[in-house]
Amino acid sequence: MLMPYITTVDVLPQLPMSANASWAAPVVCRCAMTLTLHILLGMLTPQEVRIHVAVEGMVCEICQRLTLAWLELFDIEGESEAKVAEAIEVGSRCINELMTWLEWSLWLRCDPACGFGVCNSTSKFLLPH
Repeated sequence: MLMPYITTVDVLPQLPMSANASWAAPVVCRCAMTLTLHILLGMLTPQEVRIHVAVEGMVCEICQRLTLAWLELFDIEGESEAKVAEAIEVGSRCINELMTWLEWSLWLRCDPACGFGVCNSTSKFLLPH
């Protein structure tokens, strides 16, 4: 989900990945601003500006939490089983905190699960258990 917002300019100076994740800030910014970047605020009513700010805030939080999870899980394949388990726990916590923060009343999932998060024509949408 973050790949469209990650550039070689962001990543190449960090290889191998450093503990300092400040390089990911532009990734979060691009991710968060993509949907609203081209909206001219001067042409919006005060109510539309509030909606704009709300949408940007929500998308920014989604992008931040996804980036934190991605940073935790990136390049984990060669690590010890304990490190992998810890990274999965941290990544899962990031996503669970995001879901809690969003407070969306309904979360759908595919049954059976489909690749790349896309349901196919034979899948049924189910409510979470």
